[in-house]
Amino acid sequence: MKRISTLLLFVLSSFVLFGQKNDVEKNIRELRNPNHKYDIFQNDILEPNRQGEKIWVNDSIVYFDYAGDDQWLPTDLYRVTNRNGYGSNTSGIKDKLDFDLFEWVPNYKDTTVYYFNNTKKSYLEMKWNEETKEYSDTSLYKVYNEAGSVVKSILRSGNYGSKYVFFYDENGNDTLFINYQWDNEKNNWYFYYSDESTYDEDGNIATETFKLLDSNTDSIFYDSKYVYDFANGLQRKVTMFLWDKETKSWVDLLQWSYHYNNLNQKDTVIGKRFNYSGEWVNSEKTVYSYNIIGKYNSIYEYRWDSVWVNKQKKTYAYINDEYLTDYSNFYWSSDSLRWDIDSKNIYTYDDNFNKLKKIHYRRDYEGVFDKSSAIAYSWSEFEVSGIEENDYSKIDIFPNPVKDYFTIDCESVDDINDVNIYSMQGKPVRSLHNVRDKVIDIQDLEKGLYIIEVNTIKGKKYNKIIKY
Repeated sequence: MKRISTLLLFVLSSFVLFGQKNDVEKNIRELRNPNHKYDIFQNDILEPNRQGEKIWVNDSIVYFDYAGDDQWLPTDLYRVTNRNGYGSNTSGIKDKLDFDLFEWVPNYKDTTVYYFNNTKKSYLEMKWNEETKEYSDTSLYKVYNEAGSVVKSILRSGNYGSKYVFFYDENGNDTLFINYQWDNEKNNWYFYYSDESTYDEDGNIATETFKLLDSNTDSIFYDSKYVYDFANGLQRKVTMFLWDKETKSWVDLLQWSYHYNNLNQKDTVIGKRFNYSGEWVNSEKTVYSYNIIGKYNSIYEYRWDSVWVNKQKKTYAYINDEYLTDYSNFYWSSDSLRWDIDSKNIYTYDDNFNKLKKIHYRRDYEGVFDKSSAIAYSWSEFEVSGIEENDYSKIDIFPNPVKDYFTIDCESVDDINDVNIYSMQGKPVRSLHNVRDKVIDIQDLEKGLYIIEVNTIKGKKYNKIIKY
């Protein structure tokens, strides 16, 4: 059996760092909506000058639990098994440590599929099935639209299941997301809660309505609404209302006002609650400070008790004002009249500011503050080739440039399933299903450069055309 120290030495010796930004700011909306949007990342088909570019890519991540006496015990190992020509991870495996055998054993496997512009199209995570000895139990499945925003997310673990469905308007704003929970007895999904949003003519969020189901009565028992006020492009106020079933009206509950410094950075947020006397009274306050490049130096939170009283604070330290090295969270002790540290994250980097590791400290239930867990990263340089091993093989199209019609050169038209045409910004402009002709009519398209995606029985193939 291998000794712990030997395994740790092997794991730690391979770590190179990659720096990444850490922004822990979360406003009300982000807390309520788990959706994360991604900017479109244009690959070599759109940007030929990226060929030969060298970037840092993550090869593996190792997770540790602290075992005391400066001993770290590895628990999980994630390693990339394949990536596309742009460095994006297309598959990976997460193993866990078997403490009896003291070796890595299978746990999860993931697969990511991308659109032609290297934006995520789907993500699938499979759990290892010990009986069948293969990855067969779907634990997480996500589907993304062409802009990289999640449209569906399904999480399954044993008898538990949770499904999110997202809807967007023509501007990419998320207008509605619905959460369903899995009923194991009835073997189906049931509505649990929803979050619906509206926007003003400038694209700012105007309202957000949250509904929560009482599963015992199959009726909405919690109904809240947030109303947002903006001025000069800055959020100024958010008011929260609760629905009163008896009066059938919205009742004021909470309100937050936002104040900014001369750089339009959020300076102070003051929260108030609506009391029984029908008055707004102070409840909480948050004060922000920033370094020279606009990253947080500190965040102080206060509660109202006739005067503002310390409640919680977060502090940040950086290398070169940019690379986070220390993020600490403190709570104010009214007994000892001092700040007691609750948790801390320490980050270290290599000479290229690639992150080496993250060590997490926390206070346990007995009040002891000590190391808790750690994450170590392994990175390597990757040269962008602009070639997809699976999805980016080319097809022949003629004539090119084309005026009205082009022909797809393949062995048989039966090989073609669908043909999709995209603008150079990644916007779909034409979708042809069950294609039975190699000749494609584009007379009505405007002049310009387009991406042609041909779905064949052997996979997807791409090419560019110029319409004149």
